[in-house]
Amino acid sequence: MVRVLYVEDDPEIGLWVKDDLERRGYKVEWLTTGKARRAGEASRFGRA
Repeated sequence: MVRVLYVEDDPEIGLWVKDDLERRGYKVEWLTTGKARRAGEASRFGRA
């Protein structure tokens, strides 16, 4: 399963995109800010 780190601060857009990606078979981690956990999340997704 492909994992996606998705950052979107608008709840309506974020929920729509997250649901759509999950229906397509992706595992989605949705964050509402890129600053709060950027370094920790990036390393979990192969970026550091």
